[in-house]
Amino acid sequence: MRHSIALLLLSLGVSGTTDASNFCENCTTQEMFNVGERATLKIAWNRPHPPVYVTNFSSNTAVKVGYANNVDHNFDWEFDLFQAWGVNLPVESQVFDYVATVHAALPAPIALSPNAFMTGGTSGKQNRSGVPESVYDSISTPSRDRAISSEIHKSAARVKQTALDWLKFNNPIPGFNPNAHMPLVRANFADGTYAYYEWDIGTQLWKRKHGSARDVHDNIIPENVKDVAGEGHRIYEFVNGGNTPALAQFLYRLRELGVSVGTAPGTGTRTRVACSSAGNEPPVCRIMAY
Repeated sequence: MRHSIALLLLSLGVSGTTDASNFCENCTTQEMFNVGERATLKIAWNRPHPPVYVTNFSSNTAVKVGYANNVDHNFDWEFDLFQAWGVNLPVESQVFDYVATVHAALPAPIALSPNAFMTGGTSGKQNRSGVPESVYDSISTPSRDRAISSEIHKSAARVKQTALDWLKFNNPIPGFNPNAHMPLVRANFADGTYAYYEWDIGTQLWKRKHGSARDVHDNIIPENVKDVAGEGHRIYEFVNGGNTPALAQFLYRLRELGVSVGTAPGTGTRTRVACSSAGNEPPVCRIMAY
């Protein structure tokens, strides 16, 4: 059993940190811990496990997750069952202060108005480089990212500068990589979809945080094939039946990604799309009414 054997806390005493920020805005602390635990368990047991920080600027909190397993000098790899799990570690006061500083400067969700820039010449065609109506369009057309960033920056410049000013006088924080925890702001698109955008120091742009895009029903919008089934299984709910624009957008996105969509028997006023994958196999989705 987990509690009857010696623990090896590999994350303790490691001065490094994970490079990637783990997204969990507006999550509960338990959900934040789950995100951190999944991140640390992706690393092989015998590799260094620096602590994983999960920041939540919207809710003004942060968690720090370490790694533990049941391997000690008595462990028998032939007969014993290997187990690994995450552990809550104390978050440094400086990290809490940084999150609180950013939280206090966060703007309200930013409403993006769709627009398109005109090309030169006499053709009169639009170049599809302006702010789109939907986050679906921004995912499918990366050329629009700069226009979206410019619109976001009009409302988010203050929180960006607040974070940079704080870090100028308080960095480095041992074990914490602030470049992976830049401010996140929510951008609402005209069709009701939304995503969180993070200030990227390298590109000097507000970049969409991978995994943050949501439709009007709060379903995750997949950005690539791997996102469709997540860790192996993911369910998408559409509350108004099978003829909604949100469902049509989602199914079109699956077709863009080359994902197979079948049907399953069912009746009702709600629609569910269940997607699953095994190992490295491509995901398969089934749509049903219930």
